[in-house]
Amino acid sequence: MKDVNWELRLSYALLQIKKHLLFSHLLKFLSQLYQLARLFPVQSKKLDAKVISVGNIVCGGTGKTPFVEYLVNLLKEKVNGLGLVTSGYGGNKRIGIFTDGRRRYFSWKEGGDETELLAKKVKGVPIGFGKNRLAVIELLENLFDTRIIILDDGFQYREIEKDMEILLIDARKPLGDGYFIPYGYLRDSWRSIKRADLVVITKFDSLFIDRETIAFLKKKFSHIPFLWKG
Repeated sequence: MKDVNWELRLSYALLQIKKHLLFSHLLKFLSQLYQLARLFPVQSKKLDAKVISVGNIVCGGTGKTPFVEYLVNLLKEKVNGLGLVTSGYGGNKRIGIFTDGRRRYFSWKEGGDETELLAKKVKGVPIGFGKNRLAVIELLENLFDTRIIILDDGFQYREIEKDMEILLIDARKPLGDGYFIPYGYLRDSWRSIKRADLVVITKFDSLFIDRETIAFLKKKFSHIPFLWKG
């Protein structure tokens, strides 16, 4: 007697693999289109403020929020006109100034829980949020004369010309589980690492480190500095 359940599970697994491959090819195609579009400067707007992007190529787990907090608190003691921009993910308001550095104007329901968390950890720095990060930055520039912007989760946001691209990679799973969303954790191809100006390996104090993949990436992108952070 045939094991029907086994056949169904196999068919489902093959279907998921096929969907992943199709999504992977689509993402690669879109990435190639963007690389072609980059030949035309109008595609990425150059702003008056210096933009430092912090991002990743996987969904969660790289310690991006703590690193953004660390970076902002480090820079605010050394430079004037610092501002922070988040996507406002999870919030129900499209765009806004979450705090001017002293007073808060929105709740986590409006600006997102990650924005709220950063506002609690970072004091004295205006924080703007919104999916249209370009509009948020221009708002900060106009209201606070912001000269340096930390762009949270900005690696995939290509409408803005960035002055520095910092990419965070989890030492335990540098490339996630190897599958693209929605079937895995990858947001971007590992080849996109070449766009980074600095790679920060996080969770390096973990007991389970994928040293082989990290060594491969360091060799493949030897022109990019790699730093380690616990």
